[in-house]
Amino acid sequence: MSAQTADAMPDEALAMETPRAPSGVFLVAIAFGLMVLAAIAAALLVGMGGTADGREVMTRVLGESELPFGLQLTSATKMSSSGTLVVYEIPGTPPDAPVAPPPPLVEGATPEPVDWTKVLIPEASGPPRQAAFLFVPSARGSQVLDDMIRSVQGRDRGQLGREGGTVLLDRGRLDFRGWNSDWIHMRTYEPGGTFRDAMRISLSTPEEPCVLTATWSRGVPASKQVLEELVAPFTRPR
Repeated sequence: MSAQTADAMPDEALAMETPRAPSGVFLVAIAFGLMVLAAIAAALLVGMGGTADGREVMTRVLGESELPFGLQLTSATKMSSSGTLVVYEIPGTPPDAPVAPPPPLVEGATPEPVDWTKVLIPEASGPPRQAAFLFVPSARGSQVLDDMIRSVQGRDRGQLGREGGTVLLDRGRLDFRGWNSDWIHMRTYEPGGTFRDAMRISLSTPEEPCVLTATWSRGVPASKQVLEELVAPFTRPR
């Protein structure tokens, strides 16, 4: 089944394709590299409403609850506005160390700019350390997809200060059950010359909006190929 374009979509799906300006909270999140899923969920769904059956939600909406790369379901949380956040992680993955702050400025001295193009990026990618699926009610799907993917705007590396920040490396579309699903690739540059990657993709139909956010360990680059492998169990038509 070929991917549908906006012109071929029914009215309810076409509404989901209308771009909007990003909300303030998400501009702040992108600007400061806040990729923590709990913060994203809190900003979107305003509070937690208890635990959920993560495998039931994954199977009912996406038709599969098993992920590649050894990712295991670790939590499933109901949100107070009827959304659900289901999180997978690789067992035994050590936590990343806290980011060191930039060196203090010497009074009266002009700070040297940081050349973020010199941060070493390995050629080989690897599996994500975490995959989090955010399911929201259909009435909120368009706004959530806009805020988390479609309207995300990133800076150029040359615009980053000594403290680093997040840039939007790439964006595109993958076929998801005949729909053109948007994805983005973000990179957060950190003081000390390190980086963290994250990718988001819409795994949505008009009836079942879902955003997957995958995060990688520090120093491991994300890639479209790995993202495709990650979502492969869900892409077959139902």
